[in-house]
Amino acid sequence: MKATGEFRALLRNLMDSSNFTLLEISYNHAGSDFSTEWKTNSNRIWGYFRVHPQYWSDRIKKLRASGANTLETYVPWNLHEPQRGVFDFGNGTFDMSQFLDVRRFIQMARDEDLLVIFRPGPYICSEFDFGGLPSWLLGDPELKVRSSNAAYEARVKIYFDALLPLVTDLLWSNGGPIMMVQIENEYGAFGTEDYPHLEYLKSLMEQAGINELFVTSDSPLTAGDKGALPGVLQSANFYDDASGQLAALLELQPDKPVLVMEYWSGWFDHWYEPFHNARPVAVFQENLEVIFNNFNGSVNYYMYHGGTSFGFLAGANVIPFFPNYLPDVSSYDYNAPLSTVKYKATPQIM
Repeated sequence: MKATGEFRALLRNLMDSSNFTLLEISYNHAGSDFSTEWKTNSNRIWGYFRVHPQYWSDRIKKLRASGANTLETYVPWNLHEPQRGVFDFGNGTFDMSQFLDVRRFIQMARDEDLLVIFRPGPYICSEFDFGGLPSWLLGDPELKVRSSNAAYEARVKIYFDALLPLVTDLLWSNGGPIMMVQIENEYGAFGTEDYPHLEYLKSLMEQAGINELFVTSDSPLTAGDKGALPGVLQSANFYDDASGQLAALLELQPDKPVLVMEYWSGWFDHWYEPFHNARPVAVFQENLEVIFNNFNGSVNYYMYHGGTSFGFLAGANVIPFFPNYLPDVSSYDYNAPLSTVKYKATPQIM
């Protein structure tokens, strides 16, 4: 695998090319060298808000040592605006304040020569309370979340106006590590197909000065292109059947690189389940080999390091049979590679 410094130089050359745009990546434009580098682009996901900041440096160093060249993170709106109009980016007095210096987190990734994929939502899922949306949004009976509802989009704009300026100097185009930004999250699975809302979110990011590679993420076999936008790279989220998922992705965008935004390295646990969800290393490796060898793809491990959903921040799942509501446990261990034998298995495949 090429060194990250060479990878950055390659991306910069491609961005400066007159016949290449980050919003229209294709193998024909990028050439075989970019295709090869994209194949070996191995990334890791963990949320800074689930790990005490005293451990950030340790976890990032271990991430880099595993062979990764990119760190990916969500950004939880409910923690950064815990009260309407009151923002906390690590300088507040709330219980979680010390976990919320997202700017410092990204700078620490840069110091380890890592690229960054930035996923600001505003909805993030992540088995987090209300999918990372602030609970106080529910106080407005006219507000409809994740839609082009005027009341909702007004609050998103206020939040993005506070968040995005904190990281604009850390964008790739400004010499920083953030080279990719995700729009919303698994919007195709939400089922509303409110494309004006996705366009609105993209416009807010562009107005903030973001012109990096935009991306959406969904499971192609089930969502198709329902959460996609023209000119925005689609990526895949899945647990298994890498062949089926990525074949479906290529049908949707045959001229684009293959990116797995979330390859689910394990799974989360619910209260009262009689077992801890764990994924055999052999199955984990099999899907990775398909991603790399059969589809020349890049992959993000969701999760690389799970951490903890502190307090009452763990999310829940709704199912169509008893007991209908499945609350997630506080531990977000996720059977993630850092704390399992998968950590040592990964570089062997790469």
